Amino acid sequence: MGKGKKKQLTGMAAALAKAGVMNEKNARKAQREARREERQLGEDGVARKRAEELAEIERKKAEAAAAQREESAKELESKVAELIQAHVVEGWQGRRRWFYLDGEQVLPIEVSDEVARLLKEGQAAIVRAEEDGKTLIVRDPDVLGRIAITAKERLLFWNKLGAS
Repeated sequence: MGKGKKKQLTGMAAALAKAGVMNEKNARKAQREARREERQLGEDGVARKRAEELAEIERKKAEAAAAQREESAKELESKVAELIQAHVVEGWQGRRRWFYLDGEQVLPIEVSDEVARLLKEGQAAIVRAEEDGKTLIVRDPDVLGRIAITAKERLLFWNKLGAS
């Protein structure tokens, strides 16, 4: 067989040769080997191999999505913690006993008269600091609204309706 016109490279081999990852000779060799492997596997084997490759791609996509969700959750938790710390009422402890529900337990907290008024009016709320589980008083209805949306489980008591 003389030197005739060479068949043009196709598919992955063409892409690899064009990108300069491998030379044309090696790309043709890889293409021949792939065709030979497909013939040996048969139609069912090729279909099974492609299905396995697709399943692997989907698994990697799912892992990447899960990692992204986890990263987003950590970032959100960090923002909520910063928000809470930035709006904590200082010196909120006092002699007035206020009860709130934490899960299924009714727990007391002793607050000042001013904080009791703020809690009653919906201007402050009892929240849980996630890092150590401490109970804190946070003041600012806008911030409390954001906490209620993003980290509702940390909001232990908030009289949103105020003293109506």
